[in-house]
Amino acid sequence: MKPLQKFVEGPLAPWLLGLFSAVLRFAPGRFPADYDEGVYLSASRALASGLLPYRDFVFVHPPGVVLWLLPATWLTPDVMLLVARVASVLVGSLSIVLLARVIGGLPGLAAGLVWATRWEAMAADRGVFLEPLMICAGLAALFMSQRRAWLVAGALLGLSFVFKSWGVFWALLLVLSAPDWKSRSRLIIGAVLTAAVVLAPFAVLAGFGSFIEQTLQVHLRRPPDGDLERLVRLREMFVSHSLAGTLLLIAVTPFMWFSPLRRLGFSALAVAALVVLALTTAAAYWNQYNSALACFVAVVIGVGLDGASRRLSNWVLLAAVVVAAVWFPAAIERPGSRVAQRAVADQLRGLSGQVCAFENYELLIADLSPARAGLIDSYGQQMLEATRDGARFTSMAEAFASEASQRSLRRQLGQCDYLRTGWRGEAQMNAGTKSLVKALFEPAGEGLFKRRAR
Repeated sequence: MKPLQKFVEGPLAPWLLGLFSAVLRFAPGRFPADYDEGVYLSASRALASGLLPYRDFVFVHPPGVVLWLLPATWLTPDVMLLVARVASVLVGSLSIVLLARVIGGLPGLAAGLVWATRWEAMAADRGVFLEPLMICAGLAALFMSQRRAWLVAGALLGLSFVFKSWGVFWALLLVLSAPDWKSRSRLIIGAVLTAAVVLAPFAVLAGFGSFIEQTLQVHLRRPPDGDLERLVRLREMFVSHSLAGTLLLIAVTPFMWFSPLRRLGFSALAVAALVVLALTTAAAYWNQYNSALACFVAVVIGVGLDGASRRLSNWVLLAAVVVAAVWFPAAIERPGSRVAQRAVADQLRGLSGQVCAFENYELLIADLSPARAGLIDSYGQQMLEATRDGARFTSMAEAFASEASQRSLRRQLGQCDYLRTGWRGEAQMNAGTKSLVKALFEPAGEGLFKRRAR
């Protein structure tokens, strides 16, 4: 065996690829924070302080991310945000290592390189989001299934679901690609047991009805939001940021038949089609959701490259390198700026008492813990309450205008000493709540209000 071939097929090469991907992503303090990041970190800090999600505050996701962040809650809020982002970068890089190991050899490295430079993966891995955690657990399950450790693979599948309910797609992939029903049964047993161990305490303590309503039912009745046109969604999935990858996918998919991993490849293709259907028909859509699709596409590309390399020699793998080169400028781009967010943080830093914000990441950057008023996920809370009685809305803006969406919000705002509204607050408060804010608070800066003397 030639030295280069020995290196490529050895265990070190995927880890070097993971290191390369980490370097691409590793500017966690330079990217603007996101609303979701504020929700997840605030929820974890609230749990550490004794508040229970689904009972004491609304949390419309499984509790996996809250538990994952829990060890970092002893840090100051601003340091916690930075550490959590660094951890997310490492999780995303580990996913690339796992993908390369699952496919194996030079095709695995090529597929990993494509995934490492894909815009959707880069965007998700640079912040604290659910998708990288779900994907890493799913790929780890796939890796263990190749080693016939079916119960362990099932346990990792359970973790994937605990991070995000879309982990069911990873369960479907492994069930479809498993060789027999004995293996499938072990997968299912491991997944169910792990999910039950993690989820049951929350369901029991918060109440089963409340837990199901917040993690499942609210998503089934949510109003439309984000990009609503299906053609726009499809363009975001396959053209806007990933045209080169789509062309590579089309080119190598037929070659999956020549790969020993073809069962996995065709299973991943079927699951990817289901994810596309789910994304195009979902009530709400933002392009960060595309990473849930891109991971399955990466598996298909990897298996296709493996088959192509067996029929056309390794020169076909240059196509993957070309795709990665096309994507590289976007991969190293530093989108947005944190200047505006830092200005808000400077405005909030040093305030005392109950400081409330519609964007909790603003509090974290300012080194403030979210107020105990319960305003953790204002968007999710208002969506839940607006639709609880069966009301249906044509948009989230219409839902925010309803009185039902404002009841808990008004009570929570009444407990605040300072209130930072920003554009989100202006969008989510209706006329009645804005009048209440004017009555209870006085301006203390741009988008900042101080409680009037009582």
